[in-house]
Amino acid sequence: FVRGLKKAAGLWPFTMGWIDCLSRGRGMGRGILISGRWAEASEAPTKPPAHRHTLPVPFVLPEFVLSPLVVRMFNALLYHIKDLSNINDTIRPGIVHRIDKDTSGLLMIAKNNEAHHSLAKELKEKTSLRQYLALVHGDIPHEKGTIDAPIGRSKINRKMQAVIEDGRPAVTHFTVLEKFDGFTLIQCQLETGRTHQIRVHMAYIGYPLVGDPLYGPKKTIKGHGQFLHAQLLGFHQPTTKEFLTFEAPLPDYFEATIKEFRNLH
Repeated sequence: FVRGLKKAAGLWPFTMGWIDCLSRGRGMGRGILISGRWAEASEAPTKPPAHRHTLPVPFVLPEFVLSPLVVRMFNALLYHIKDLSNINDTIRPGIVHRIDKDTSGLLMIAKNNEAHHSLAKELKEKTSLRQYLALVHGDIPHEKGTIDAPIGRSKINRKMQAVIEDGRPAVTHFTVLEKFDGFTLIQCQLETGRTHQIRVHMAYIGYPLVGDPLYGPKKTIKGHGQFLHAQLLGFHQPTTKEFLTFEAPLPDYFEATIKEFRNLH
């Protein structure tokens, strides 16, 4: 059940499956994943390799609310990694950015404040890379597109976000990867990082995410939440300035749904 992680001096891209292992008390030792094998921390390279790292697991990240699950997650982080950045106080140690509840994929966690500042700066200056895979309802007629629409808290339902005139700037680029009968698989690249951004934007143009309990239709594929996966993260390593990319495969349920659609197509 190897739960992948890759050390890059001062930061750790985590899969939530790995954190789940920690919170459930499964022994992982003090090793890190180097070229597909587990190695002791003493073997850690001083400079990370430049090639893309594939993390071989499905994973889910809960929203950042003070639930017992989230507290256990952070306790697990702090138990195995003694030093994390404290820019976001002790409630969210090391957390550089968020992904929604029920969204699978990758998340950046900084081990120290220097790394945190560097990663946060890249997010702000839009020099980092964040790509998602999403399964949406409907047949998108375009091969690609850009949604540039401000997002803010909904004035009707305070638990939701919405495209509103006085919202914060939000830009999502999408590319159609594959079409099925009534569904479309797309790749999304974020230029900004607003709460629920992809979910809100796709619903706004009439193609809500499959399984989305907030922004999707009542008739949808239920049981896993929205079909949204943080597939790719790219950023400059804070110390070496080398650009690193990390990729995570789809969770089993997501992959199985796509295969089922292909068989029916």
